Amino acid sequence: MKNEKDLVWLFWPGCSSFPILTEETPKDVAVDVATESWTFRGQTIKFGRAVEYPWGRDTALGAYDRTNSNHLQQMLVDYRRLAPPLSVSAS
Repeated sequence: MKNEKDLVWLFWPGCSSFPILTEETPKDVAVDVATESWTFRGQTIKFGRAVEYPWGRDTALGAYDRTNSNHLQQMLVDYRRLAPPLSVSAS
């Protein structure tokens, strides 16, 4: 990864029931391009990975390099793992 602008974030906004994808670095997140990691609430995580468990809403879940196809594939896996299941009622 060349710079922080290559990152996309899986983020859980407080006003949503589901995580979203954003280009903006979430507030209170420290990014270290040299070590390819990010830190939030005392936990440091490598790019291309997500938190094990969400910390609730208004929280960063994962950072992914948009130029790395493996990161983008992992982002989909992480979204499915972290997002709540949809409930569908039969009519």
